[in-house]
Amino acid sequence: METKTKKPGTTIILMGSIIMTVILTQMDLDKMKPAKIGLLCCVAVFIGCGFYANYAARKKAGKQ
Repeated sequence: METKTKKPGTTIILMGSIIMTVILTQMDLDKMKPAKIGLLCCVAVFIGCGFYANYAARKKAGKQ
């Protein structure tokens, strides 16, 4: 029987994508403020953490 690799970062990526979509749909792109750019960067880092969590889980599963 195969063992499935757990992907803990998938939920983080999904949540970050939803938050990013909500922020981008409500944002006026003509009046970008530094605070909004910082918020988008924070969400992008959050999504990146999800990708890293998936990578680390896959790497750990490969060692076992």
